[in-house]
Amino acid sequence: MWHKIGKAFIWFFVALYLAIMILWLVYYLQQPQMVANILNIKTPPKSLRVIECESPITTDVLTTCSVEISQNEFPQLLVGYNFEKIAINATSHTLGLPKVGSEFAVNIEYSVQPSDFKYGGFVRVITNNEKKHAIIDLYIE
Repeated sequence: MWHKIGKAFIWFFVALYLAIMILWLVYYLQQPQMVANILNIKTPPKSLRVIECESPITTDVLTTCSVEISQNEFPQLLVGYNFEKIAINATSHTLGLPKVGSEFAVNIEYSVQPSDFKYGGFVRVITNNEKKHAIIDLYIE
């Protein structure tokens, strides 16, 4: 009898592990499309690689992602909104945002306050001069 119970527990944990891995894989594969949705573009550029995202559970929508992209495809990130370009001098970890991904110098911020954010908010793309690394930041009140 204990043998059957032990075997059932093993199968339960194997099934649980597989379910968690499948959910993680689905989430991981959906991250580029999530970034595209944040930026109001239909499809993510082919070279877009999402390094890490953080979305704390709050009453507001807050999502911050670190991404890498080919310099040639970077302009595709900016076609969904009419962004304002602002020069800055900081690092990705000194912006007052969640520290996602490896730290890198940031020199340019593209920012917009979409009119369809009923109660306010913004979308920002913060990048280095080479435009190979970026922080994608979403805030909706």
